[in-house]
Amino acid sequence: MTPLTLQVADVHAETATIRRLDLKAADAAALPGYTAGSHVTLHVPGVGARKYSLINASLIPNATAQPKSYCIGVRLEATGGGGSKSIHSLRPGDELTSDPPQNNFPLTSETRPVLLLGGGIGVTPLISMAAALAAEGRQFRMIYAARAAAEFAFLDEIRALAGDGLQLHADDAGGGVFDVATCFASLEPGTKVYACGPRAMLKACMAAQRAQGWPRDRLAFELFYSVSASP
Repeated sequence: MTPLTLQVADVHAETATIRRLDLKAADAAALPGYTAGSHVTLHVPGVGARKYSLINASLIPNATAQPKSYCIGVRLEATGGGGSKSIHSLRPGDELTSDPPQNNFPLTSETRPVLLLGGGIGVTPLISMAAALAAEGRQFRMIYAARAAAEFAFLDEIRALAGDGLQLHADDAGGGVFDVATCFASLEPGTKVYACGPRAMLKACMAAQRAQGWPRDRLAFELFYSVSASP
């Protein structure tokens, strides 16, 4: 696997703790393509490898086949291992090394209803899935949960993609964390759920899946950027 040398093209504050970074090839060439659900592994100096999902909100066909840039969202974790702090310190023109995109959280081609469930920064791979579904004319719903309304990131892009199919849940206004069990119990039969978020949310997803007696293939999930298989 030949590593990529990426250069920071732009940095934008989405919220007080989440930054969007646009990364381009240092030689300005087209970057390797990717599909919805893919991530890149950045090699952060002095910290190590960190995985970040690639964000595409474009409805242009083949927008991710030979992209000119990659977009990622990074939440600052004050008690983390230092990766997010280092990424947040990057400025346009800075360079870093990355592995080419990989996808262990793919969007499958099928006709059944789809629910995209994102928690916090875990919404990022679901944005690309929403774009892919919308571009194909496939119907889907999207639920985006965060601790507070001020923590919703990439909201303009998400609203444009999901439209009336978007449900927002802010814990501080909604009386607590999103009720996954009730949500799953209310879904149309056969609905495929793609979930990405904090560990507590994904544990609730797996518990709800078992309680509903769903087959294994009805829930696919990713824990932040450490890719996990379906339970």
